[in-house]
Amino acid sequence: MVRRREKSVLGSTALGVCALACGLAAGCASSGTANIGDGELSVDKTELSSYAAAWNGYVEAFSFPSGSDRVRVTLDEQGDGWLQIGDVEQLAAPTNPDVGWPEGVFGIRSEVTPGMDLMEGVRYPITGAVVQQERIRLSVDPYDAFKAWCELQTSVLHQGEVPARYGCSLNAGYGWNEEDGGVCTVGTDNGESIPIDCGKAIICAGSVCACDETACTAGDGDSVPFDAALDDDGQSLTGSIVLPDVGARIVRLQR
Repeated sequence: MVRRREKSVLGSTALGVCALACGLAAGCASSGTANIGDGELSVDKTELSSYAAAWNGYVEAFSFPSGSDRVRVTLDEQGDGWLQIGDVEQLAAPTNPDVGWPEGVFGIRSEVTPGMDLMEGVRYPITGAVVQQERIRLSVDPYDAFKAWCELQTSVLHQGEVPARYGCSLNAGYGWNEEDGGVCTVGTDNGESIPIDCGKAIICAGSVCACDETACTAGDGDSVPFDAALDDDGQSLTGSIVLPDVGARIVRLQR
């Protein structure tokens, strides 16, 4: 059984500057319960249950590869749920362990590195979101998109590595034969080279999959943190998400 190391809910990427809702609206109460006029709202910004909802919104002044700026976050009262970017259809689950997933996305000439960016069409699991200083804080791991694909793989012992290490393919060197129509290869223990799907080669050459002697699952990538504040009526979240190679971007969400 593959054991993944426990991840911090805040991730390993430095948090960007959060655009707090309290900085945009007057009347925030330090106790976490807002006072407006003569009435007191029943929103407790210190309680995780106040953030449980299906949130829908956008990243400010930014768009994902499809051209969409949409962001969705769903949370329950325990702080579990999912985050999804973009507005494309949900990607079909992987079924072929011999072909990289999503099919046709990754290759030798691809400018996209698997697991380094969030992908559209994927619901990234959120576990253990917390409230700190009246802000919801959570993170997602880009590698989690590949969990189902990694679990289809057969664990392979990497030769010549001490201590013993396993991966989702052989490790005696990857190659690419442009004269042969762009065929990717991987070296065997006896020095031969055999064909391998280029998408699979790209994924397996990194640490996207974590394998032991019996199985593979998703590895641990650099987490993408999200940090937001609830407004006084509990209907909107304003904060930031720190995107790989992009940095902090303002996010605005509504119930």
